[in-house]
Amino acid sequence: MPGGFYTVNFQTAGAQPGVDYIARITANALTSRASTKADSLIGVLTKNNKATLMTPSSNMQSNGAGSVPGIYMADGPHGVRGNGNATCFATCAGLCATWDTALAFAQGQAKGEEFRGLGRNCELGPANDLVYHPLGGRASEYYGEDPYLCGHMMEADVRGVQSKGCIATIKHFACNNKETSRTTLSAVMDERSLREIYLYNWKPSIAGATGCWES
Repeated sequence: MPGGFYTVNFQTAGAQPGVDYIARITANALTSRASTKADSLIGVLTKNNKATLMTPSSNMQSNGAGSVPGIYMADGPHGVRGNGNATCFATCAGLCATWDTALAFAQGQAKGEEFRGLGRNCELGPANDLVYHPLGGRASEYYGEDPYLCGHMMEADVRGVQSKGCIATIKHFACNNKETSRTTLSAVMDERSLREIYLYNWKPSIAGATGCWES
């Protein structure tokens, strides 16, 4: 971001107590392909087109306009729901128990094909909160309790889905570990725990090369 300031934490070997160290970093920021494409699509839309995009045709369907196609969504993490006959794929928890990212990618591909085959181009899933609480009512939708394993299994699942032209929407939100009162529950923790545990599992799919977006 032009003119922006960022905090960078670094570690050095042989550091001496009471001595200040300075890190000099040079970085070049390039506009992402997704951002460039979005700008090109929006640039040719009329005001009426843009207004149309802001108006959903239903809770599972958005209007398309001009050069931007509509989004046709369906739940969920384990296959197409509510759209005729569909395969019930393995739960995310069961898939994660294999520790097999290649298998997660293959299942993601199969899901992506079925979503597109049933006329949907957006999967409302997969789900990637951590299973730490006995009242986590959606534990079967999540991959498990280990941030590293869950994060990389979800990344493979997402890559498989999106390789078939279906948008993956990872959910629900960080620290959503309890279903009861989940919209009002206050999850208070120190920043280190948040970053190293509760945010780490989202990083591979958000910051990786998947182009995934989060709900």
